[in-house]
Parts: sequence; structure tokens; C-alpha cells
Amino acid sequence: MSTIIPKILVLDDDFRDIARILYSQIIKKGEELDRWDVNNLVHLLQLLWSYPTQITNLLACITTRDENSECVIVSMPKDQNGIGNFRVSPVKVCCCLFRWPRLTEIRRIASIVRCKAKLGSGSNNLCLNPYHYQPKLSHCK
Repeated sequence: MSTIIPKILVLDDDFRDIARILYSQIIKKGEELDRWDVNNLVHLLQLLWSYPTQITNLLACITTRDENSECVIVSMPKDQNGIGNFRVSPVKVCCCLFRWPRLTEIRRIASIVRCKAKLGSGSNNLCLNPYHYQPKLSHCK
């Protein structure tokens, strides 16, 4: 991993350790991870870095893969609609990296009942736990 994004991960030992753990949990689309995956993981960690308890919650839910794990709640300002250079939803990033690598649109998933920050609720709070989402059935509208 250090050969892919060497400059970013030398900033902080804790940042690097957490990035390595999460990096090892990314579900690959093919043989190798692409640059999109790595860049979005870094942007995701930068977003979460000011929420230490949420980083702990993210590590727990990703490693246990349990929908009963805690919410990973972050607050997104109304004028900021995503992370990274392409302004991708952080919910989509988490779901693509750790659960459904072929997810194309965020509207294809819905929050589970127990999630405290439901997707599309109009709140600034988002839950980034990928196990707090489920695919919508295409025949149910």
C-alpha cells in the first residue's frame, strides 16, 4: 500500500495504521485495487479524522461485518455534497469499498431500520456504516 499512496500515509502513524487495517478489508473488484479505491479511502479517513469515536466504530463494523454494530455518523455541511475530487457521497464510498464493489448509484440502497442517521432524511448527519444499508428490490417502488 505504501507504494500506491506514499506521501499521504506518512503524515501520522495512527492514520497510517488505521488506513492499513481498512485497506486490508476493501473488497476488490478484480485482481487489484484501483486508484479510485485508494484515493477514496484516504478522503474518507480525512473526513473521519475529526471524529475519533466514529473511526473506532468504522473499524469495528468493517472488521466484524455486523449490521448490529454502531452507526458511524459524520456531519456534512449542506454545501458539501461529497468527498474527493469528484464529490462522491461518503455513503457510496463506504458501501463500494467494504460491501458492494459494483454499486453504481446510491439510490439503489436504503438504510436499515435501526440506523440513527437514515439516508435521505434531509439531515446533515450521515451514517457511513456500510452494514446499515440494504439493497432496494428493483420490483418494489
